[in-house]
Amino acid sequence: MPGKKKIFQKRIKKNIALKIFSWEAFLFCSTLILGIVSATKIQSFLDNEKIILPTISFSNFINYFIFATLVILLIIYLPKIKKIKTGIYKFFFVFAVIYGALVILPLFFGDVLALFIILILLYLWFKHPTVVIHDLLMVIGIAGIGSMFGLSFEPKIIILLLVILSVYDFIAVYKTKHMIKMAKSMLETGAIMALIIPQKASDFLENPKKIKLKGKFVILGGGDVAFPLIFSVSMLSQGIIDTFIVAFFSLLGLILSFTLFVLQKKKQPIPALPPIALLSIIGYIITLLI
Repeated sequence: MPGKKKIFQKRIKKNIALKIFSWEAFLFCSTLILGIVSATKIQSFLDNEKIILPTISFSNFINYFIFATLVILLIIYLPKIKKIKTGIYKFFFVFAVIYGALVILPLFFGDVLALFIILILLYLWFKHPTVVIHDLLMVIGIAGIGSMFGLSFEPKIIILLLVILSVYDFIAVYKTKHMIKMAKSMLETGAIMALIIPQKASDFLENPKKIKLKGKFVILGGGDVAFPLIFSVSMLSQGIIDTFIVAFFSLLGLILSFTLFVLQKKKQPIPALPPIALLSIIGYIITLLI
């Protein structure tokens, strides 16, 4: 009987893991597809109007990233700033969502309806927060930002950034652990810059503020979705097939990341970007060979 009980428990855990990954893959793929489709529309408009987007240099991005990291560290460790962290986190969340939404929603709905949609969603997020509203806003925000930034980067620069950010992600999770502290801090305010992955559909109706890192939800950082999207979109100059090859391999990286998470004896947060970056870069190399 004890043996059968263990087998039964393993099956339950396996089924739960599969359900969580199904939602994670759905949100990940939805963001990438929406971002890529939006980027093709933006690129078509730019080509017709003969507009050339200015490219973002490696040094400029690193400077912005260092600044953002310093702001986060100040929020986490300085007592006086901790008191206003809710306002700061919500400001960055709303700013990112509005920026992304105003990039892509007008492409599909027109300016007026797009503005109406985003205002309704933000109203619901403030007044009646649920995981589904949070994730929907994150998908829209990441897709919009990723599509625009992807058109402003060259693939080789993205590869260099992915390598550097993967090392940073590893250090921030396992060494300094400030990434975990940041996630906990953001969850307390309900304004986490990440996708919240539930075990089942009904969990999408939970209030994000009530979610714990070691509870029945998995957190996928916004950067873990945004950077593979930016990389994929940057490949549009080489063709739509190459774009989707990189996107597909980033999904394989997500599968590898989730597998590593599930195989842990003691469940704890892991850096998701390194395996996603690795497989995305392998996808890029394959595009050069075919």
